[in-house]
Amino acid sequence: MKNHSINEIAYGQLRHWMDERDRVRRLKEAGALRPWTADPIIAEWRFCNVNRCDDRETKWIFTHIIDVHATSTVLWFNLCIARFLNWSPTLAQVGYFDVWHRDRFVAAIEARQAAKEKVYTGAYMIPAGPAGTLKHAYLADAVFTQLWSLRGYAPCAGSTCEQWNLFLRQAPLMGDFLRNQIITDMRYTRHLCDAVDWETFILPGPGTQRGLSRLHGLPVNASWSVTEASASLQALRRRIVVEAPQYTEILRDINNLSNCMCEFDKYLRVLNGEGKPRARYFPRGSSQ
Repeated sequence: MKNHSINEIAYGQLRHWMDERDRVRRLKEAGALRPWTADPIIAEWRFCNVNRCDDRETKWIFTHIIDVHATSTVLWFNLCIARFLNWSPTLAQVGYFDVWHRDRFVAAIEARQAAKEKVYTGAYMIPAGPAGTLKHAYLADAVFTQLWSLRGYAPCAGSTCEQWNLFLRQAPLMGDFLRNQIITDMRYTRHLCDAVDWETFILPGPGTQRGLSRLHGLPVNASWSVTEASASLQALRRRIVVEAPQYTEILRDINNLSNCMCEFDKYLRVLNGEGKPRARYFPRGSSQ
């Protein structure tokens, strides 16, 4: 088990990023004029929100999928599709599947491609299939059709995040990062709203692990087990909510803090001259 002592300089930088990033969101939503921050890194580069629920695509998924289909028994399946695509115009065109329809999915994607419209998010790295295979067809056949065939074995009501994690691991291409995003969405649905591990379950992706390593003064490429990462994030959450009670409800969802660690790693890469994020910040909508 890793030493959970925190590097105080790094902690101050994390808190600065959290406070300043959320300040930008609040000012923008209030209609204030730019600049919203004096921090040149936050002003120039795209970072997710402190609260994942404030991110544009997440808000769309909650409004148009989770809220509208709250009683659906296959809401989990549609959330898998939603996070593989993670681009609301495509999701609107694809529609909701009460019954999986492979050809309808493929036709919707091909219609967007024919119109030269964006299909997938730029935020997630979604692997394609074998060489010569169309990505959307491979996703339809290898991932979604496979998941649909397993629906009879999906965890029942009252199951845990970990039980859903084990179930979703059966799907090709669904690595820890994507499963974690899907399970986090499911926390706000009938599937997992009462899960006993709601506040503690996490699958730490590479960015989260790098952020945790920076926070604890470890080599940036140090590996973190699920147990170590969850324990560290829980301890960090306890400290932050004492010092900054405004984050209490936001950080009850531990994945928000996990995402913050990923964004914190991006922030320090720029601050330390180690590299740059993939996307610059061009304001659009109400919360990005």
